Amino acid sequence: MVLAAVAQICSTPSVSQNIRTALTVIKRASAIGAKMVFLPEASDFIAPASQVASLSKPLDSGQNEYLEKIMTAAKESGLWINLGIHESPHGSISSEGEQRCFNTNLVLSDLGKIVGTYRKMNLFDVDLSPNGPTIKESDTTIRGTTLESPIPDTPVGNLGLQTCYDIRFSTGSQLLTSDARYPATALTFPSAFAVHTGAAHWEVLLRARAIENQCYVFGSAQVGEHFPGRRSYGYAMIVDPWGTVVAQCPQTTSEPQICVADIDLEVVRK
Repeated sequence: MVLAAVAQICSTPSVSQNIRTALTVIKRASAIGAKMVFLPEASDFIAPASQVASLSKPLDSGQNEYLEKIMTAAKESGLWINLGIHESPHGSISSEGEQRCFNTNLVLSDLGKIVGTYRKMNLFDVDLSPNGPTIKESDTTIRGTTLESPIPDTPVGNLGLQTCYDIRFSTGSQLLTSDARYPATALTFPSAFAVHTGAAHWEVLLRARAIENQCYVFGSAQVGEHFPGRRSYGYAMIVDPWGTVVAQCPQTTSEPQICVADIDLEVVRK
């Protein structure tokens, strides 16, 4: 068995503040002996739509301070890290005039190298008024086009990558856990669920994906108020293949938190 940690944080428009927050939870996970830590969607920042393009950075070396700090932390701590960030398409992808970014889910090895990349395919365009916000992710985000094969031989086995709203579409999880080369033993959904939909569906969906696919599910989460008018639900959790919530962060604070669980891949095989 290995110990894994999921994080619950409140990202803001300040990237420097979010670096400090991410490093805090990485240090905590390392100190208690975790082998892998899961940071949520948009761990680099959550900001008004007008700021997203200017704050987003490419994955290219030397251009993304947030990512470089996390990569260094992975190497220094010996931790594998899963995290969601905004990825500017400029540089590595031809996109002249494009003012949007990718919502990108990364896996870093314990050597601080990117070993997995997934760009969110199902974008969150929804009007929750009068009980919640109106969010149109496609205004700021380019839709990804490829469901990548699971990342083999992570501390939690073969890891399938999706992001937040993707969890509502069960086919992606089924494809990942039935992959011909590396069938996923675990699925990760770094998320920033809205409060209204989170209260209704967050735990239900995580448990459903675990039960349907008989695998572990990691739901790292954003929580609290990121800026006026934008809040996230929280309740980061780990679900086992039986659908049992084996670790969960409370929703009582926006301070950085982690919860941990032992991951036993023999349970998946059985």
